[in-house]
Amino acid sequence: MSTEARLRELVEAHVEVTGRDEPLVLESLELVMLAEAIEDAFGIRVRAADVTPENFGTLGRLVDYVERGRAA
Repeated sequence: MSTEARLRELVEAHVEVTGRDEPLVLESLELVMLAEAIEDAFGIRVRAADVTPENFGTLGRLVDYVERGRAA
């Protein structure tokens, strides 16, 4: 399964994803739960400072963030 497909599943547990570049509207608790799910699913550490619109604002940005984290 691709990074994008897996992230779509994780995000859709909290909010509907309409498109790769459409804004994700997540409440703070949902962001925390999503960050924990990403850590578990991809084996990366999500720092609180990384939970920003630049990284978590759209599915596309989230894919880029996770792929950077996996490459590091």
